[in-house]
Amino acid sequence: MALDASLTCCNDRQYLSIFLIVTYAVLIFKLTVFLHELGHATAAWLTCGKVLSMEVHPDEGGVTRTKGGIQWIIVSAGYTGSAIWGMGLVIASAHRLSAEIAAGVLIFFLALFIFYANNCYLRTLNLGFIVLLGGLLALNIWTNSDPLQYVTLLIGVMSCLFSIYDIWDDLISRRVNES
Repeated sequence: MALDASLTCCNDRQYLSIFLIVTYAVLIFKLTVFLHELGHATAAWLTCGKVLSMEVHPDEGGVTRTKGGIQWIIVSAGYTGSAIWGMGLVIASAHRLSAEIAAGVLIFFLALFIFYANNCYLRTLNLGFIVLLGGLLALNIWTNSDPLQYVTLLIGVMSCLFSIYDIWDDLISRRVNES
């Protein structure tokens, strides 16, 4: 039996579907980086600090510049904030109304941080997720389908898993003194 190495398994429409699915899966990672940076920003505000700017980069990196506040809380809040956001989104995905509320809160923070964004990539990412979540929210409100619950669950699980991976990557497997 000969091995068929040609890529004749899929037509153009199927390739496009695979491309879109992979693209959205990769973009979810970028949203989890945003939630990590949102943890730093929230801790800065809660400890009477000020958020100067926020950046998310295409290479899974990001930075939140703050002034004032309690630094040791702000620095560690990225990991815990990402895990807390993930936990909240996983819990909210259990019911239709709570998924709608969670999506609304996430849309609010995405819109708010368009003004704090220090790079075009974060602005574009936020606008894209506002459109995606807003469309799913509208679909959830006006129809009987529940795609928002599944997307909320996906974002929550990815955020929880990314916080664990991020702790391993930043603190255990390699040392970056500036991080």
